[in-house]
Amino acid sequence: VWTLYPDNPDNSFLGFTIEKSHHSHPHSQKKNQVVLYDAEGWNTNGYKYFLDLIGSKVEIHTVVKNPIKPMQKHIINHGVLSYTEYRKLLQESKALIGLGNQYDGPDPLEALANGCVYIQPKLFPARNKKNKFFDGKPTDREYTSQNPYLENQIG
Repeated sequence: VWTLYPDNPDNSFLGFTIEKSHHSHPHSQKKNQVVLYDAEGWNTNGYKYFLDLIGSKVEIHTVVKNPIKPMQKHIINHGVLSYTEYRKLLQESKALIGLGNQYDGPDPLEALANGCVYIQPKLFPARNKKNKFFDGKPTDREYTSQNPYLENQIG
């Protein structure tokens, strides 16, 4: 089985296919907004205080097709965007903020390629078989963040 990142000992690394942006704005010219990285919209309520604080300083956007729970009122949900529209949103935004779900997805790489800072949570305790996160899966991996590759290889 192939995998997106080279840090997975269970699979073989396939490689990256992120297109570099030629239209990214300098950080000082970006809109005063951030994008939430939460695949299903389920985690926004667990970060209520954090999102209220961020929302008092910047506009918060996300792209969740069908949120599992209602989102906070100050979060602008675009729903599903085309690849071009999503890249434009990242190019205009100051940061992509991970909320702990989706693990190992390509969005943090897309953000970096489009001049957008990626901020991710530190997971404690780490997600692994011991706490049932990988229950029934053939892996001994341990997630200490939403994207361990970026945590360990980039910082």
